[in-house]
Amino acid sequence: MKLEMAPQDVAVNGQFETSDFSIGDVGFIVDLLADKIYTDKPLAVVREYCCNAHDSHVMAGTTDKPFNVHLPTMLEPWFSVRDYGTGLCEEDVRGVFSGIGISTKRDSNEVIGCFGVGTLSAFSVADSFTVTSFFNGIKTVYSCYRNDKRQPVVARLASSPTDEPNGLEVNVSINSKVCEFEDAASQVFKFWEGTTPNINISYVLVNSDEYAFKGEDFGLCNSYGSMYAVQGNIAYKIPYNLDEFDCHGYLKFELGELEFDTARENLSITDKVQQKLKEKFASVRSKLNSLAVEQIEQQPTKMKKAELAEKLSSGVIGRMCSLDTKPYQLPILKSSATYWKCRSGRKAEKHETKYIPLGSRIEYYLYKEKMTSRIKEYAKDYNITVVVFNDLEQAKESCIDLDLLKDLDDLPKIVYSRGASRSYSGSTVKTFLFQPRGYRSYDKDSWQDIELEIDNNEIVYVELNNFKIVSNQDAISGNNIILKDSIQLIKEHLGIDVSVYGLKSAFLKTKAFKNGNFIKFEDYIVREFSKLSGITCSVYNENLVRKLEAIDRVIDSQEVKEILVEKPKKQDVDAILEKLGVSFVIDDSFQKTMENFFDKYCMLKIVSDWEVRSHRDEVSKYIGGTVK
Repeated sequence: MKLEMAPQDVAVNGQFETSDFSIGDVGFIVDLLADKIYTDKPLAVVREYCCNAHDSHVMAGTTDKPFNVHLPTMLEPWFSVRDYGTGLCEEDVRGVFSGIGISTKRDSNEVIGCFGVGTLSAFSVADSFTVTSFFNGIKTVYSCYRNDKRQPVVARLASSPTDEPNGLEVNVSINSKVCEFEDAASQVFKFWEGTTPNINISYVLVNSDEYAFKGEDFGLCNSYGSMYAVQGNIAYKIPYNLDEFDCHGYLKFELGELEFDTARENLSITDKVQQKLKEKFASVRSKLNSLAVEQIEQQPTKMKKAELAEKLSSGVIGRMCSLDTKPYQLPILKSSATYWKCRSGRKAEKHETKYIPLGSRIEYYLYKEKMTSRIKEYAKDYNITVVVFNDLEQAKESCIDLDLLKDLDDLPKIVYSRGASRSYSGSTVKTFLFQPRGYRSYDKDSWQDIELEIDNNEIVYVELNNFKIVSNQDAISGNNIILKDSIQLIKEHLGIDVSVYGLKSAFLKTKAFKNGNFIKFEDYIVREFSKLSGITCSVYNENLVRKLEAIDRVIDSQEVKEILVEKPKKQDVDAILEKLGVSFVIDDSFQKTMENFFDKYCMLKIVSDWEVRSHRDEVSKYIGGTVK
């Protein structure tokens, strides 16, 4: 992206002794640029490398091809981005990943990058990372690390011919912060366009915002909240004192219109930025009314026009839009219809009206006798407004879409049993399907309302109380995040995609529950893992592995390479199995191989990773290798 540089306006006449600009401690500067400037480090890492992938696809003309993103999980603790763009030759790799302020993107507003510091962001979460460049038929792997002076260094590990397309892959080992990286990805890709990310955790791409009003360069919600300025796929929060709409939403800007800080976290509040924001707010406000009318007129039926008109005229948007809704209102009924509505968990109350309610949680039915109790219970438990027309003619008179009419016989039945409260009976019950969307331990959005058919099939469940999991095994299903990880364990190690349903505590006391084929999730996971005979878990010391990898980065040793080739995939299932009481076999063969090596070269036990790199000559002689 093009940067505006202040013009040089200094003239010097005469002969003076001058000095050139110099840079001091490079390691300290890298600490400042790669570590200290980011307030949210996982967000910075995801944003910077995904933006670089986007730019590479733009420059290579491959925007129709997705780039791959791997977010860290409990079983696969690494972050990586593999693009299919231009790739980099060795000179460019060394310049970009061990230099500061080096960028080839300052002459174009077609790409996002410009500062030349984003490639160092991985150093904010790790001491080293790998870069693999696929360039003109050659695949080259590099190790990027900080030397004993904290300066960035690029070491070429290996090169080989390849038939893979050009591109670049950055891989960073992450020992923790799994949830933070998921949250970061959801923020980064909220307004993403132009290229497509292919992500191993797809639900981070789900955008829960419902924009009441959306144009080509803006989206506005009908509630109070923060406004964001989106430029080059990156969203910057607009300061409160410059927000003229005071609602949740976004405004889009072309690359180069706005200025921002080096971390890409905040707007630079310059006169130019303030003027651009002011112009954008005025532009959007001036076309709200005409766009509203245009969108309403495009609706296929009178009811849909009335619904959209009501939506756009209410709340914060309605205050700015000043829309005349009278031409779109549904007709007033000649006689009243009935509806039941529940407020704040109370009993559903009956109302009569000649004005038909509209909205997202409203259902329409035709009158039938002896349905009042079922309607009231349904309206309360499902938080649905139930509108009942006297007959079909009244429904037609209201001008609602007749395909929305439902049958009252389809509502869940109620059975009264002695000494027990009401409960659903028959073929279906109200429950919740676990579909993790949020990144907090308590998140109601992770539970989707669903009618569960009770038959002879086994149903795996957890108990819910106010959408919080009630569990005796906190390590297995203590909250939404832990439950999600446990389900992933089952998939990884058993190849089973299990659906988990949430049942209200009250339902567990009913006859329908006792007669159903239900199994608690904790019992299910114990049973399934117990079926495995002699599951093997590899156990080894991560610190020893890191020391071997540090040696391998700077010293060519066949002995070290042969050990690292044997490194098994780290398995975290052993702790879970131990808590479950399920027997498993510990495989410590790799650990013993490493211990034999360090017993043979015992002095390496007291040498740190940094000392290995700074004294590579001495270490290489000690183990019989050669310096790379």
